[in-house]
Amino acid sequence: LSSAGFTTNGFAFRLLGPPGTYVIQASTNLVNWVPIATNSTPTGLWDFLDPTAGGFSRRYYRAMAQ
Repeated sequence: LSSAGFTTNGFAFRLLGPPGTYVIQASTNLVNWVPIATNSTPTGLWDFLDPTAGGFSRRYYRAMAQ
């Protein structure tokens, strides 16, 4: 991950990895994870934005290759 931070539209970050399909999961406690987005990246680059992030006191993210 790179370029992570809050914007006026939510929390944004850039995912860099091998080309493929990725699932972004979110958690508020690092125990229970929920998939919030899936994307196929032919270049391995995904600029992700979570517009709901401001509604949580804390939120963690992880990316999983499918």
